Amino acid sequence: MSLRMLLVSAGLLLAYQLVQLPVMRGMYYRWDKMAHAMAFATVYLALAWALRWPRHRVAMLAAALGAAVEIHQFFLPGFSPSLGDWVADLVGIGLVMAASREWKIWNVGTNR
Repeated sequence: MSLRMLLVSAGLLLAYQLVQLPVMRGMYYRWDKMAHAMAFATVYLALAWALRWPRHRVAMLAAALGAAVEIHQFFLPGFSPSLGDWVADLVGIGLVMAASREWKIWNVGTNR
């Protein structure tokens, strides 16, 4: 495993543990869908940095992680899985994926 992937894995594990704390849940409760979109946009960026895979593969992995989080919530007291949360994850992934594509196009265009 590369150092980048090790760092990203540790960061994701730590973040996932922190957001389960009651004090943290209270901070983002009213903005749950926005928090999901922002979190999984960050997950996408971190995975893209660590893995250097094509964008669509990174997006599929990030989406699978989002689905895994929702499934895991079946087993966590006080949590409930939600299709809406997963859709918010997908929106965040899609937005950052599109932005990274546009950035690449724009950046390549200015370097000629």
